[in-house]
Amino acid sequence: MTGRCVPKSLLVVLGLVATVCAQQPKNRPSDATEGGAPPPPLKVALSGKALDKYTQARKDALQYLASPRCADFLSGHGFQPDQVAKALSAQRPQDGTASSISFGAAGIIGSQPDPHSGDSVQTAFNNPNFLTMALSQPRGADTYYNPQLLTRKIAYPYSNPVSVIHEALHNLTGESDVAIAQDFGYTGFEPLESNIFLNDTLKKYCDSKR
Repeated sequence: MTGRCVPKSLLVVLGLVATVCAQQPKNRPSDATEGGAPPPPLKVALSGKALDKYTQARKDALQYLASPRCADFLSGHGFQPDQVAKALSAQRPQDGTASSISFGAAGIIGSQPDPHSGDSVQTAFNNPNFLTMALSQPRGADTYYNPQLLTRKIAYPYSNPVSVIHEALHNLTGESDVAIAQDFGYTGFEPLESNIFLNDTLKKYCDSKR
């Protein structure tokens, strides 16, 4: 599972379970289908202003990945910049706060057996005790984003291009924050600490065209 949990008081982490009240998306399904049966679990595509912010972030991030500073850093740590860019270009942004699909059905699972595989993705984004920026499908294309963080309705210390590159690394490799951060030089094993290390590293090397 690529989601990373962090207390709400620490608003410095990408992709961790979060306190967010989702706006009602225009395309959210009704609470019941004809005949009174509940609607099937769904993944809901990112839309509106959040999609606009994501689209701009991806455009910028692809330029940043091509910069000599970022490309040299990634290549020097076992990542091919063109493959990261390819994963980002193929990424399908979903609305994490509106998607009722289970973690298992979304392909976001942890160690086997995963006791949370039947939980809804949106529960991670609507948890009152934690903050979630995004959850990504390992070795897949779907990434579930928090619209309120993309649009900065909730303050966040990392740029959107850093966030989408971060998630593309999960899509590409299927690795956890700890594993990717260790590839970048991190020597510990703490999920929160590794998440911050990963974000800080991407901010340093891959957050501009220079």
